[in-house]
Amino acid sequence: MKKTPFVLTEENYFSPERPHVSVSQIKDYLRCPAFYKRRHVDRDPAVQVVPTDAMKRGSLVDDLLTRGKTAMRPRVLKKDDPDEYAAQQSIPDRLLIGQRYWDEAMEIAAAVKASPLWKSTFDSAETRYQVLLSSTAPEIALPVCGLADRIDVSKESECMAEIIDLKVVSPAKIGSPAKWMWNVREMRYAHQFALYQVLLSGEHGIDPNKVSCRHVVAAFVEPGFVEVRSYVVPQEMLDEAMEEIVIALKGIAAGDFRKKEHAVEKLPYVGFNRGFGAGEEDGSE
Repeated sequence: MKKTPFVLTEENYFSPERPHVSVSQIKDYLRCPAFYKRRHVDRDPAVQVVPTDAMKRGSLVDDLLTRGKTAMRPRVLKKDDPDEYAAQQSIPDRLLIGQRYWDEAMEIAAAVKASPLWKSTFDSAETRYQVLLSSTAPEIALPVCGLADRIDVSKESECMAEIIDLKVVSPAKIGSPAKWMWNVREMRYAHQFALYQVLLSGEHGIDPNKVSCRHVVAAFVEPGFVEVRSYVVPQEMLDEAMEEIVIALKGIAAGDFRKKEHAVEKLPYVGFNRGFGAGEEDGSE
């Protein structure tokens, strides 16, 4: 991929007007091209993301581990703190989270930070958090972008790197490597890594085959007990995902938004108000 002259910043990455396609948009297209059109072209309010507190919990943990700070605040009731309640009326709902989930996020972040699984697998590495990546897909002329939680670049060999993505999930989803790989395949988690591999290669010249991809997965089991696991995603799974990404990018560029025959109006996920449901109730996306 050739690097696009568009300068990607954190501000325009989060803007709905950014002229890039993200991995979430690619996954929506693969779910159903007609759904992609409704959400990202027509911007139908009925199918836009409505973050739950569980989803915000995952974002809050990300903030704490990769930024060391957060703009979120625990939501309060008027009877408990009238002044804070009044101040929160002007704060976007996406930045407010229930006290229970706030407390859980603090505990999860502390557990992950203390875990050896959060440490780099390299003996010596340069760690970068919240890495913005962007390139233009060759022959498609469609800009793509991604925001990686963390990238470790080996200091011993600059041509080797590891992409680490943090997932906060329900206890039911954490388990054996085989069980997690099922989640990776079903939820298309590999697509995120596959895209980041190529984007990292385009921006920094690192061979995608020398970029390993690892999930650090955390589940709040009960107060005082957070389970943390680590899973490396196999390269063959990433290669399969990249093939699907190319198909999606070509379809988006061509304006092919024909509805898939198997697509349904209701999918078994929550986090959205109605229409085509998608996302994770536990905030793992």
